[in-house]
Amino acid sequence: MKKIIFGLLLLPLIACHHEDVKEDDNLKNPQWNYSSIGKFTERSSHSEDYYLATGFNLLRYPINNDKGFTFSEIVNLEQEAWSPFGAKTTNLKPKLKILDKQNYIEKFHQGLSDQSIYSKIILKANDNRTFELLAKSEYLQNISSDSYCSQTFIQNIQKEVSLEHFTAEVMSSYLSKDFVRDLKLLSAKELVRKYGTHLVGKYSLGAFLNFKLITDKKVFTEAETSFLEKALCSKENLLARNPKLEEKLYKYWSSVAVDYSSIGSKYYNAGAIHSLLNINDLALARLNLSKFKHGVIPNANAFLSLDRHSDGLIAIPDLITNTALKIKFLAGILEQYEKNIDSEYRSNIHYILCDKEGKPVKFDNQYLSTPLSKYDNTYSYIKCGKAKKLTGAIIKGNKSNEELWEMRLNKDGYWLILSKDTKQATYLCQDFKLRTEGQDLNNLRYWLLNPIIPTEKRGSHLDVERRFIK
Repeated sequence: MKKIIFGLLLLPLIACHHEDVKEDDNLKNPQWNYSSIGKFTERSSHSEDYYLATGFNLLRYPINNDKGFTFSEIVNLEQEAWSPFGAKTTNLKPKLKILDKQNYIEKFHQGLSDQSIYSKIILKANDNRTFELLAKSEYLQNISSDSYCSQTFIQNIQKEVSLEHFTAEVMSSYLSKDFVRDLKLLSAKELVRKYGTHLVGKYSLGAFLNFKLITDKKVFTEAETSFLEKALCSKENLLARNPKLEEKLYKYWSSVAVDYSSIGSKYYNAGAIHSLLNINDLALARLNLSKFKHGVIPNANAFLSLDRHSDGLIAIPDLITNTALKIKFLAGILEQYEKNIDSEYRSNIHYILCDKEGKPVKFDNQYLSTPLSKYDNTYSYIKCGKAKKLTGAIIKGNKSNEELWEMRLNKDGYWLILSKDTKQATYLCQDFKLRTEGQDLNNLRYWLLNPIIPTEKRGSHLDVERRFIK
């Protein structure tokens, strides 16, 4: 089985720091070498609205992991509304809203569901079509298909913090000037790294307890994993009812990893988990979930939980009304998405060649497309339909076998396609003539590359019906 640092990867480090409890020397083994306990310390210096209108990277970190916040300024709500790309501005001003709540979310003995592994990313096209991507975050890539996981999660929601009028239309009028500048200066990859994938406009605060038990499939069954996790969260000594499984647990403890973290309650049973980690007495290694609930501290505001729904997160490309720059940012997201999906379905992103308004430019009534491993200056071929390549011989009517074209991205988000087979710089124009800059009087050398939104379905990267702009 793969060497997996589960304790570190699965611990939800939300909105606060935690104290690491060092692994006992007796636990070291070649396969599952890190189990952890995390106790969060209270966040005193941050206001309740500290995380509002900040960026979050859903492709690098799972939702509710505070390392996903980027904090590079995307919007500036202190400035007057403006229109950096010529779109209509709004008269609405986002306002802070904090609601007191008392609500429990309880998930007992659940398998590691798809929602906890995947981030749902909704992309909106200009014509109101939507594309949904289910992307495994980079932070959880080491979750192995060779393992089972069972978990118990309790969250006490005490407050809901949000922005009124949190819509793409409103927030796009408050884009920070630094963000608009970076759209032109940074690469697509750098933009996503700096700003993330989404703008945060809603979350809840409260207390939580999270316990996970992960086992090696080659040793434990899914039912055994569920039973063991349930036993360790029970008032009763359930393991005593299943001595064979208890013996198996002692014997194959190196094939088990645990995570335990909590904040916002007076109950914190570190002794039980230490007993569990050190294999002293499994009869004592049990969590008391009732005591956690009764010990919840009012207004602890210790745990931050992002809202999964559309009114809590806005995909950053939705804020950008300039089509070329919107696609540039979107391309950075798509590149990261492709890196995170299973290698069996991984492919370069394919782009349809269009004019500056997004209308496809066809050759012999066929779509033209190019595959790019990165949305930056590169060399690539251009496909005409599904098989034929657009070569220098076709364009120039000579015997040139040139297949690769030089692709250059300018600061406004448009592409220049240059022939490599001429002594001076000549550009492929939309009427399929090669011209120098001085000869291109109608600016036909500028291209918009329209991405085909991929899925994990085989061949989806070639489906022109999934092009972003129609």
